[in-house]
Amino acid sequence: MVSNSNTRARRPAPTNTDAINGGLRNLLRGYNSRDTDAISRHIRTLRDALERNDGDVIPTLFGGSVAKHTFVDGLSDVDVLFIVNNSSLSGQPPDAAIGYMRDLFRQRRLGTTITAGDMAVTVKFADGIEIQVLPAIRRRSGGVRIADPERGRWSDVVNPDRFAQKLTKINRANRRRAIPVIKLAKALAAQVIQNEQEKISGYHMESLGIEAFSNYQGPYD
Repeated sequence: MVSNSNTRARRPAPTNTDAINGGLRNLLRGYNSRDTDAISRHIRTLRDALERNDGDVIPTLFGGSVAKHTFVDGLSDVDVLFIVNNSSLSGQPPDAAIGYMRDLFRQRRLGTTITAGDMAVTVKFADGIEIQVLPAIRRRSGGVRIADPERGRWSDVVNPDRFAQKLTKINRANRRRAIPVIKLAKALAAQVIQNEQEKISGYHMESLGIEAFSNYQGPYD
């Protein structure tokens, strides 16, 4: 019989990698413990406000980090796409739609802080949850157009549903480690990049993640 002392001697000592992996798992547990019910409730509040206002903004398409499960608290990211279609806003530039939503949310007093950016309106609620609302125009041929702040007009066609499906496929092909890594990368970027002009959007971070994991052959720790 092997003694307990010999068993302990043969057991590999914890490595720096073990400690790092444990620390990262603890971080992810914190990022994953978000109040999804409260977020869904806030999204419904914003949607209802838009849809009731003279029918200018009609059926919504939910996208962004909420749908793709890549949300990280504290990181600026687009959470919801609201489709602007067949309305007085559809022929206007994106900043008109952004201003419209900002003013409507303020009139309805839907949040404690409401600010408009180049691509979206950010609404912060009393419980600390922030929701970013991005206006989009649906195309008859498929896909949507979002704001292109560099050119001051609507973007080329994007397909958020296909993007989410691709990210899900990449995650499964990589032992479901791609999305956790993207979450950690978002958190790192939020802490390290302080200049607002240099911040990486959640969408771009997810695009980088898809590219990095598309043909990944490395370790998964």
